[in-house]
Amino acid sequence: MVIGALAVKQKRCALRNRNSSRKKLHELYKLYIKMQETERVVRRFWVRDIFTEEQRLLQGVSNNLIREMKINNDAEKFFNFFRMSPETFNELLAIVGPRITKQNFIREAINPVIRLQLTLRYLASGDSMVSMQYLFRVGKNTVSNIIADTCNAIWDSLKDIVFIKPSVENWKIIANEFEAKWNFKNCIGAIDGKHVVMQVNGQSSILKLNNYPNICIIF
Repeated sequence: MVIGALAVKQKRCALRNRNSSRKKLHELYKLYIKMQETERVVRRFWVRDIFTEEQRLLQGVSNNLIREMKINNDAEKFFNFFRMSPETFNELLAIVGPRITKQNFIREAINPVIRLQLTLRYLASGDSMVSMQYLFRVGKNTVSNIIADTCNAIWDSLKDIVFIKPSVENWKIIANEFEAKWNFKNCIGAIDGKHVVMQVNGQSSILKLNNYPNICIIF
C-alpha cells in the first residue's frame, strides 16, 4: 500500500521531483523484498511453543509416563501401552533404529526411540494423529511423516523374517496348527489388538483366497 501511494504521488509531482520520488520508491521496494524473504525463512522453521524440544522433554509421554514404566519395571502396563514387552521393543529398536535415525539440521532431530514409540502407540491404540501430536509433543505433519517412515522401516526390516513364503504347503501347516491348538479349521491367520474395518464381498462372512479355494479366512 505504501509503495502504491508513492507511485501515485510520483505521477502527480512535478518533473523536477520525480527523480527523488523514483529513488525513494526503488529503495522502499528493495526493503519490501528483503522483508518478504526474511518472513519466508521465519515461517519455514517456525515451531509452536508446545511442540518445542524443551516441552517434549518436560511434558512429552516418552520422557514421563513411558520412563516411569521403565523405572518401575512395570512390564504389564508397558505391554498394555505398546502391545509388546520391553524386551521385544528393544529388539525391534535395534533392528529398525539405524533406518529411522535422522541427521540434525537447523534443529535437533527427533531420536529413533521416540519415533518408534510414537508409531507403536499409534498402531496399538487406534488413536488419531491429532491425539499423538499432543501425547508426544510433536507437530501433526511430523507425526504423519514419522509414522509412514517408521512403518516402511519395520516392513523392510522384518518382511523376510516374519512372513513365510506364500505357498499351499506353508498355508496348510499354519491351518493345521490352528486346528490342533484352537480346534479352528482352515484358518491361516488371526488379527488382534487393532480394530480393522473390512467389507466382505457379497454378504458372506467367509473370505476365500484367490488361487486357494480350499483355504479361507473367517472374520
